[in-house]
Amino acid sequence: MRHDPTLKMAWERFALFDANSVRYQTNFKRLRTWILGLGVLSTVLALILTTLYSTKANPKGETYAYSSLYQLLFS
Repeated sequence: MRHDPTLKMAWERFALFDANSVRYQTNFKRLRTWILGLGVLSTVLALILTTLYSTKANPKGETYAYSSLYQLLFS
């Protein structure tokens, strides 16, 4: 079987494309994870802020979230 330089060049090009696709997939997955993490974090922060500044208050005039957080931290 003889070695065809065109076939060798085609396989080398395929290997290069394959290596680049793996690298780009890794970068894409990392970016996707960061975007998902930031979305979850911003949602959690929005829920915490909404809960902390809720208009419902106990008889002392404090919000329930504030009094619960106070008890959690200082009890």
